[in-house]
Amino acid sequence: MALSDAQKAQIRRHLGYPDVNREAHHDLEGAMDALSPEGEDIAIEILGQLDTLQTTHSTTWSRAGVERVEDVWFSPSDTVGMLGSERSRLVNDLANLLGVKPINGAAGFNSGVARRGA
Repeated sequence: MALSDAQKAQIRRHLGYPDVNREAHHDLEGAMDALSPEGEDIAIEILGQLDTLQTTHSTTWSRAGVERVEDVWFSPSDTVGMLGSERSRLVNDLANLLGVKPINGAAGFNSGVARRGA
């Protein structure tokens, strides 16, 4: 069973590769087509974990509380940082499986922290 086009698009997204001009990234495209059935199972499992992390990250970020009332500023909970670290680990695991490198900062979530005077 080969990876579906949707799964390949998810891999590109998580690794930071564009979905257009795919021929320019023949290393990734060839690697996705050359995966063994066992490798495909691992890639699909990692994609599922990344989707779960994305959902958890969105939920956690929306619940990040006000840490300080005077001169109000928001601080993401430690959970957001841990989710970003886990996402980086999974993205790197997926990249290693395919023998490519993530590009464009694909390995982590943007923390979105805004500080006064920044």
